[in-house]
Amino acid sequence: MSKNPLVKIEPLLRTAATSVGQKIRFPDQDSEIAASIVEIPPGVEFGWHSHPYLRCGYILEGTVTVEEADGSRKEHSAGSFVVEAQEARHRGMNLGAGPVRILVIDLAKEGHSNHREEEA
Repeated sequence: MSKNPLVKIEPLLRTAATSVGQKIRFPDQDSEIAASIVEIPPGVEFGWHSHPYLRCGYILEGTVTVEEADGSRKEHSAGSFVVEAQEARHRGMNLGAGPVRILVIDLAKEGHSNHREEEA
């Protein structure tokens, strides 16, 4: 997760249970779902990183550019739903004039998602 103080993260949910109290599990481990709103100001980027778990994002506002380790880039605009690369280095950046806001959802081993209030 970015340590850039200009990037704001608003945690929305962190749970290891469904709405009826069932434990969230992957086939071989206890799991959790964490949801946050990530806001990236114009001209700001997340550093290079990877995710060892499933991360999905819904672009609420703006356009985020994602660069892969091989130098290829993809743009994802408002209204796009993206399943991020797992265990592959990449970085997200806001090359536009306005903010980018993304609803980010992690499905991870319990206690291992990057959505932690102390990192916000």
